[in-house]
Formats: sequence, C-alpha cells, structure tokens
Amino acid sequence: MPTTPIRGLWAGRTLALLGILLVAANLRTAVAALSPIVTAISADVPLGALAIGVLGMLPPVCFAVFGIFTPVFTRRIGLERVVVVALVAILAGHLLRGSAGSLAWLIIGSIVTFAGLGAGNVLLPRSSRSTSPTGSAS
Repeated sequence: MPTTPIRGLWAGRTLALLGILLVAANLRTAVAALSPIVTAISADVPLGALAIGVLGMLPPVCFAVFGIFTPVFTRRIGLERVVVVALVAILAGHLLRGSAGSLAWLIIGSIVTFAGLGAGNVLLPRSSRSTSPTGSAS
C-alpha cells in the first residue's frame, strides 16, 4: 500500500479547512445583519414596505434556488471551485450591499450574497465530509 507524504495530505486539506471556516463564518451574517440596521439603511436608500418585504424574502428564495443548483455546479466544475466561487460571491455581494446607493444595487448585492450563501449551505457539509481524517469522501 503506497503511502502519501504528510505534506501532500495537508496541502489540500488546509485549503479545504480554510474554505470551510470562511463559509461557516459568513453563512448567517448577511441575513441577520440587515434587520437591526434597516432604519440606518433607509437614511441612504429609501426603503418602503415592499422593498423591506423583498429584502426579507430574498434569503429563503436564494437559498432554495441556489441550493438546488449547487450539486449540478459541483458535478460539473468540482467541489473546490464551487466553494471558491461561493466565497467570491459572498464577498462581492457584501461589497455591493455596503456601497449600494440605490435600492436596485442593494437588491442585486443581496442576491449575489445570498447566492453564495445558498451554495455554501449545501457545500459546507460536503466539504467537511471530503476532508475526513481517513481521506475518503463519504
């Protein structure tokens, strides 16, 4: 039975662990952060009842839609690449939301963020299984 050098085992696992930790740390912040500061956001971006309703509806809709399609993306381009794309989407969405000067950009940024989070919700359990101590995917 050939043995794999220790360095080879940890090189990929370290990156996977970092990705898991980054996704886990960002999964809920975008959803939970909006409600407490909606009045402060309204000072810069006028938010009516409909806009607040749409912003509140986006997380479950995006989680459902992107959660359904994440396994398809994972089979096509691989788990690691989809994790990276999800992290980039979360970051880009946060930046768009933070710099939004209009309701449209706030909604677009939210959709991008929640798309990454929806994929992360599906990928996090898969990522942690694929980095099991035995090295075998479950």
